Formats: sequence, structure tokens, C-alpha cells
Amino acid sequence: MQCLLFVFSAPITEEVIFRGFLLNAGMWYGNIGKWVATFILIFIVGIVFCQVRIGTRSLIAPIVLHGIHNTISVAFLML
Repeated sequence: MQCLLFVFSAPITEEVIFRGFLLNAGMWYGNIGKWVATFILIFIVGIVFCQVRIGTRSLIAPIVLHGIHNTISVAFLML
């Protein structure tokens, strides 16, 4: 149940906050990563989500992509 919550609610909440209100926040969000690789991944994903948001003029696409990203992350964690 927590996995479903992680996969669905986190993308909606984060995309509305970061791409809906703070379009340039992808860089700031990435700064809280503890490791360089994590920072780089989150930074790149944040840039991609921002570009998708700008290109589609909608929050739906980055929300869906964020959900897919979280699903893949959870799947790898459960291996």
C-alpha cells in the first residue's frame, strides 16, 4: 500500500509544487541529495520534467513521467 502511495501521490504533489509553482526548483530539489550520483540523477530528471512541462504546457505529462520513474525505482528496490 505504501508503494502505491509513493508511486502515485508523490509525483502529483511534487510536480504541482516544483513544476507548477517553482519551475526552476529542479536544481534546488536536487541539492538535497546525499551523494553526487543521486544529485546528478535528480537534477537531470528535474530538468527533463521541466522541459516536458514547458513543452506540453500541462502538469499531466510530468506527473505521469514522475509516476513511471517512481514505479521503476520501487521495482529496482524490491529486487
